[in-house]
Amino acid sequence: MITILDRYLLLRLGKIAFFTVLVFTLCWLAPEILSNAIQGVSDKKFTMDEGFAYLLYHLPEVLSYCLPISMLFASVFLFRQISLNGELITVLASGVSFRRVMIPIGVFGAFVSVLFFINQEVFSPWAAYELRQLNNRTQFDEKRIVNPQVTFVEKDGQGTIKKFLVISPTARGRQDKFIFLFYTGKAGKMRISRIVTAKDGNWNWDAGAWQLRRGVEYQLDAKGIYEQVASFRAKAYETSFIPYALLSFPTGHPDEFSVRQLRQYVALLKSGGQTEDAKFYEVRLFQRFFMPIVPVIFALLGTGIGLERTRARRNLGLTYSAVLLLLYNILVPVFTTFGSIGMLPAVLAALLPVLFAVGAGILIVRIRRSEG
Repeated sequence: MITILDRYLLLRLGKIAFFTVLVFTLCWLAPEILSNAIQGVSDKKFTMDEGFAYLLYHLPEVLSYCLPISMLFASVFLFRQISLNGELITVLASGVSFRRVMIPIGVFGAFVSVLFFINQEVFSPWAAYELRQLNNRTQFDEKRIVNPQVTFVEKDGQGTIKKFLVISPTARGRQDKFIFLFYTGKAGKMRISRIVTAKDGNWNWDAGAWQLRRGVEYQLDAKGIYEQVASFRAKAYETSFIPYALLSFPTGHPDEFSVRQLRQYVALLKSGGQTEDAKFYEVRLFQRFFMPIVPVIFALLGTGIGLERTRARRNLGLTYSAVLLLLYNILVPVFTTFGSIGMLPAVLAALLPVLFAVGAGILIVRIRRSEG
């Protein structure tokens, strides 16, 4: 049953959270993203509409950072206010337990966690795709121009490299859509025996092969020198079907994937023996499940971190919050790297930053209680 106290806390927390999200989002956008949009319009690389679209497409990514931060600061600020002005003491004196006071905070935090999940599952992939399309179309940032491409290393049962495939579906003009390298020899004595390039081609399911067209096949000797060059109009080359399946994800950028697509991509990489690449994407897959719970965790931790004695002039709650956020934002990329290179299982690489943040938050709450 929703009480007057619940409505009061939800309303105040909602107002503070909205304000903090707005402030952090503007602060995040203003220094670089906003200046880039203005520069793009002034340099006539963007139209005015494209400049606004550039800002819009960055918004979901910015919100994924700002929502957890905002929930922690909003919760801390709210409980600092109600403890300093005596409201919290009055509520507790009336027989309401502190755990009961935390319930509406947890409910609001859970609501923000749902918004976080929807943002990363729906809006972020859409925005990342549209931003790439905008950048490729306008050539605004040459460093971020992404040409869709699939690279694949095909190995035999012993793990020896047999083929290296590069497929560029959007190649135009003199560029080759297909580049196949064929290896021979054993581990330690591998060499490229053939190179095949082709302007066009398609996957033949019945033959389990690429039907390449308008191509050239180069035969190499043991010293890597061309010994024979032959052009062809059409020729079939048997490979794994995995490269063809990966063309459904031509950029391989995890920000453009939903959870379902990430799961499919990881499964394809593993089935094709691309274990090193699979680790990178598997960490991102588990992060999609663990990161949405951070806002509700931060909201609950803020109830203890923000407490202050009546008429206290210190502002340690916000200081401790900044320390907690700094720790969390350092641990996420560190453990992501550990998981991507195989030093940790992917699930632990995604979960440990959250657990460390919870542990650090509980420790800070205990320190705050010991301060009186």
